[in-house]
Amino acid sequence: MSSAQPALAKRDDRGLNTIPLWALLIACNVIIFVLPVLKFPVVEWIRALVFTAIVGLATSITSPNNKRVILVAVSVILFEWVTNFTDFVYLHYASELVTDSFIIWVVVSFVLQIMKRRQVSLYTLIEALVGYLLLGIMFTALVTFVDLHTENAFSGVLDTGFDRGYFTLITMTTTGYGDITPITPIAKSLSLLIAISGQFYVAVIVAIIVGKYSNRLLSESTKG
Repeated sequence: MSSAQPALAKRDDRGLNTIPLWALLIACNVIIFVLPVLKFPVVEWIRALVFTAIVGLATSITSPNNKRVILVAVSVILFEWVTNFTDFVYLHYASELVTDSFIIWVVVSFVLQIMKRRQVSLYTLIEALVGYLLLGIMFTALVTFVDLHTENAFSGVLDTGFDRGYFTLITMTTTGYGDITPITPIAKSLSLLIAISGQFYVAVIVAIIVGKYSNRLLSESTKG
């Protein structure tokens, strides 16, 4: 029994091993906030490695025993590495489709996990934050794809990964400084989707967390 205690200490009230969740949070922050500002030849290789880690960690947290999800995760990783060596546009189309579908699945899984929790804890908030950052990663990839394959899709400086990530997260929060703006119809549609999705996610998560916290206070007051 004593040998099992350390393992149990690393788990929250739902039995989730929290180490992969913390690692996923760190990896998301690295790929969004750190790697885009670095400028050296192997940064794309590092980004691919970090993205591979994100896919693997997300799979181990949400669907560790689902063979179909694991198969999709492997496909996402393969697409990520193959598209680094080719400019074949249709391969990039397929990569975006598979990757975005996978990330949407992961985000929905996180939301469902949060809904199933009986109490709001630190790990609940981390799951919510990771889901938001994963949306940012997905939409940054879409912004990059549109910018690279659509002429004059955006106005302003959108030359680096940091610029695209900056535009995506600013749009998700509906801040809109105006230094980068969508020009073409597809860029405008994507920007609308980013803004609506970001606000919808925050509204849903806040509603779930506040509702659970209110129920907890009500239950404690009733018992008291």
